[in-house]
Amino acid sequence: IYSYNVTTDKISIIKDFTLIFPDKYIWQMHRSIDDNRFSFSIRNKDNYTYEGYAVWERDTDSLIYEEHNLSELDEVQIDKSGRYLKIEYGNSINPEGASVDLETGIKTEYNDISPEYNLGHSDNGNGIEVGEENWLGHIWKRDLSKGEDLLTSSIKLFPTLGGWDSSAKMGNTGIGGHFSMLTDDEKWLTI
Repeated sequence: IYSYNVTTDKISIIKDFTLIFPDKYIWQMHRSIDDNRFSFSIRNKDNYTYEGYAVWERDTDSLIYEEHNLSELDEVQIDKSGRYLKIEYGNSINPEGASVDLETGIKTEYNDISPEYNLGHSDNGNGIEVGEENWLGHIWKRDLSKGEDLLTSSIKLFPTLGGWDSSAKMGNTGIGGHFSMLTDDEKWLTI
């Protein structure tokens, strides 16, 4: 992990993982807002397959959470607070996603269908996830501390063009975009 100062044009190394993960590389990093916790996928250098994921804590210089030998993985994202980790496994398996409370170790799994409705192309704020699900046709804000049921742990933000339209055999007719919660003011969402 490197830090790059755009004003001074200086690069400094934060952490070298080559001895910890030989023959592997880290992929799709995310960080907590205080730059203390970093999440990333772990991939094989030879065949580029996903092999797992981890969360590294800077102030203790330790891996505080990791999982290996996964059959399918898309990415992992730590929230701004550094407390919650969102895991996206992929579209062909259930559960399709999960979140982990890194303080308690509790892992909550989300299937693509009711009642969990895993959110896709999402991003995380402070203890929240914002994204679109495939069936109900809305963008949602999920409170990551409240469990798996989307309808009781979330707020419906606004409708999209649809969701999965099986009657028209058109597939997903939603936005299909990505979301960003990088703003300081979490009343704003970039789509």
